[in-house]
Amino acid sequence: MAPPSPAGPVPRDRSVTNVVRNGLTAGVAFLANRDGAVEPAGASGESIIQRAGRAFERELRTGLRALLVVGGLAGGWMALVPLSGAVVVPGNLVVQSNVKAIQHPTGGVVAQIPVQNGKRVTAGDLLLRLDSTQAQASLQVVSKQLDEVRAKIARLAAERDGQPKPTIPPELSARLEDGNVKTLLASEASLFRARTTARESQKELLQSKVSQLGEEVVGLEAQVASKAKQLELITGELGGVQELFDKRLVPIARLTTLQRESARIEGERGQLISTIAETKAKVDEAKLQMVRLDQDVRTEVVKELGEAQGKEAELSERSIAARDVLERIEMRAPTSGVIHQLNAHTIGGVIRAGDTIMEVVPDSDDLQIEARLQPNDIDQVRKGQQAFVRFSAFNQRVTPQLIGQVSYVSPDTTRDQQTGTSYFTVRIMLSEEERRRLAGLQLVSGMPAEVFMQTGSRTMLSYLFKPILDQFERAFVER
Repeated sequence: MAPPSPAGPVPRDRSVTNVVRNGLTAGVAFLANRDGAVEPAGASGESIIQRAGRAFERELRTGLRALLVVGGLAGGWMALVPLSGAVVVPGNLVVQSNVKAIQHPTGGVVAQIPVQNGKRVTAGDLLLRLDSTQAQASLQVVSKQLDEVRAKIARLAAERDGQPKPTIPPELSARLEDGNVKTLLASEASLFRARTTARESQKELLQSKVSQLGEEVVGLEAQVASKAKQLELITGELGGVQELFDKRLVPIARLTTLQRESARIEGERGQLISTIAETKAKVDEAKLQMVRLDQDVRTEVVKELGEAQGKEAELSERSIAARDVLERIEMRAPTSGVIHQLNAHTIGGVIRAGDTIMEVVPDSDDLQIEARLQPNDIDQVRKGQQAFVRFSAFNQRVTPQLIGQVSYVSPDTTRDQQTGTSYFTVRIMLSEEERRRLAGLQLVSGMPAEVFMQTGSRTMLSYLFKPILDQFERAFVER
């Protein structure tokens, strides 16, 4: 009879050791019975325990071999098979030339709004008209001042150059029928004649004075000549009387009388010569006053002309600015597209300077995907790099993944004003062939997209051990 199987009923023992021993014995017996029928203990000279041990050893070796094979394959895959990396960034569709923001540099009061959201416009269409009352008034004031200063410049230039009358400026000659221009030119011409007449009158007075003084000089010179003649006669008579006095023929009183007369005439002659010199000095002074009169008038005219020309330049700039404001009263579409985010809805409402009134989304430009790339990933993205694009707005099961190309990488980071985060702007361009793969699905500006930009390949071991090696490098850096 065969010995009883260890798997049969065994006496219960409350000790833990007996429970474990009984369990191991039952497991070994199960493995032995699984390999074949149980032979009697004396059939082969081996006990059931020995046979069970060999069976367990075979199972263990088989499991270890399988584990080694799987581990080797996994290790080889991790060490040899490269895994492609990718930078995943969210983005959205934008037009190539960007959305056109409609703004006004100075603002104003709304007078007309002929468009609404969603309306398609072509380049040059009227989008919004502001009230032009203030702009027109400012332009009229500046234009009037500019006309006045130009007429003044023409009059001063004529005075400076000695012209008989002012030349009409070309800016005013085209508007001679305008009553204001006529009045302005007549006023400047009258002022020109008055100033010219006053200057000529002063010169005539000085010239008359010079002539009068010249005649006085002639009269004085005639008196000097007369005194010289008298002195010559007295001198001759005095010589004869002196001879008679020496002969005791005339009294001394006669001699002294002639001597006194000679001295008197000589004194009068000297006084006349002095008067002539003074009169000639007055003539020279009058002539100098005539020269100074012309110089002073010219200096004053040149000074006024310079000031007027400076004012003309200032008014010209103000006129250009006023005309620019008037021209910007009508805001027109810079390109063809669709009106979006219209913010002006009230006639008579006020638009502040620099505010975005509306946007025009171009509908004829190519669409590109614009994505925000983290600064840490910028070294893995370059222009011309291949990128995979998936549009999350479409059904992912039937929509293919498109292949694009990086067409633009911003040279520096841009800061988001709302979140404060920095990012690089990346644009991906889709070819026409790739767009046809959408099978009639329409791409719309603003549609969200997910961009995968493939980077370099690395093995799994590199992914696992790179952080550890980096930590070792940091830990052993000498400070």
